[in-house]
Amino acid sequence: MNNRSIKISQRLCQAGMVVLSCCLSACSSKVYFPDLETYVEEVQTKPKGQIKPLPEFKAHSTFAYSAAAMRNPFEPPVVVNASTLKFDAESVVEPDLSRPKEYLEQFSFDAMRMVGTIQRVEGGESTLWGIINDSQGGIHRVKKGDYIGRSYGKIALISSNRIEVVEIVPNGEVGPDGKKLWIERPRNLILKTD
Repeated sequence: MNNRSIKISQRLCQAGMVVLSCCLSACSSKVYFPDLETYVEEVQTKPKGQIKPLPEFKAHSTFAYSAAAMRNPFEPPVVVNASTLKFDAESVVEPDLSRPKEYLEQFSFDAMRMVGTIQRVEGGESTLWGIINDSQGGIHRVKKGDYIGRSYGKIALISSNRIEVVEIVPNGEVGPDGKKLWIERPRNLILKTD
């Protein structure tokens, strides 16, 4: 090492010692803030406040919603053309209320989506099954004749891009015997590819 580098290292060492001594002297000396100490004493001598108790919550009575089977008022009504409905003067349309409900009948028709199809061979015969996503994220396969939706919807046809369903809904009139009158309403689930 030459003299110049030795002098530089000595000066750096001296500068480091000065900085270190300043830091240590700042830590060792007691810093006095009389105005801050006075404020802290004032705050501590003040009487303690009380927190108000939580308000009592009133229990509300339960409400039984009885219009679940009716059309949702926030969605546009389904247009039903008289030409697409099958009216027969001799046949009376009404749902079979004695039949056990299938799983997909608990979901609203508008909440279900068609997401695909499956071709299956059963007993030597090829059958096209529809794949439906319910409103809770479940995936279900359905075939012609299965029931879906809350309006007694029966699957009439399954194609590669749609499922045709015929629902039985009240037409708003009462027959001469005092019973509700029903009509068939066609609905479609179109394949969603998004």
